[in-house]
Amino acid sequence: MWYPPPTNCLKFNVDGSAKASTGHAGCSGVLRDENGDMRAIFTAPLGTLNSNGAELMAIKMALEVFIKAGWKGKYSFIVESDSTMAVKWVQDNACRPWLLWTTFAVIDDLSKRLEE
Repeated sequence: MWYPPPTNCLKFNVDGSAKASTGHAGCSGVLRDENGDMRAIFTAPLGTLNSNGAELMAIKMALEVFIKAGWKGKYSFIVESDSTMAVKWVQDNACRPWLLWTTFAVIDDLSKRLEE
């Protein structure tokens, strides 16, 4: 169930998926305000990835869209994902798989830019 973000906050709900037989993956996200009004949406093919990698790419793209749209400093920001693994990786760099290290470097950089 979706819950709206607090006032003056935008929330991205993201998802990534991969077809087990081929590894073809994609991701998408919807950014909404406290009224549930859609502010942005994205969808992207990702090539060959597993589902956790696709979820991670969705988080990265959500950060990119939020920053490029110029909302930094105007709104607080929440990213919500149903992947507990991807969220854990973003929050705890000690458990990150090395194969995705370049993606984590981009996510870390984008996160720091949000805090500036």
